[in-house]
Amino acid sequence: MDINQCKNCGKELEKIGNEYICKNCNKRYTSKAYCPKDGIELEKLAACGSMSYWCNKCNELKSRKDIVYKLEEVK
Repeated sequence: MDINQCKNCGKELEKIGNEYICKNCNKRYTSKAYCPKDGIELEKLAACGSMSYWCNKCNELKSRKDIVYKLEEVK
C-alpha cells in the first residue's frame, strides 16, 4: 500500500503538518522511519537544518533515501 493511502479505506491522504489525514473516514496517521536492514524504528537526528536517522541496532547512520517509511494511526 502506498504511504499516501488510508489503511482503513484506501482513499488518498492529505498531509497537514506532521500528520496524514483521511477526509473520507477521519483517520489520522503519522509517518515513522524504520531501518531497511533491521526493521526497527530509527532515531531522528536534527542539526543545523539537516535531518538524519540513526539505527541503534546496527549502530549506523541511515540516509533518508534508504529508510522505510510506515504509517501508524494516531490514537
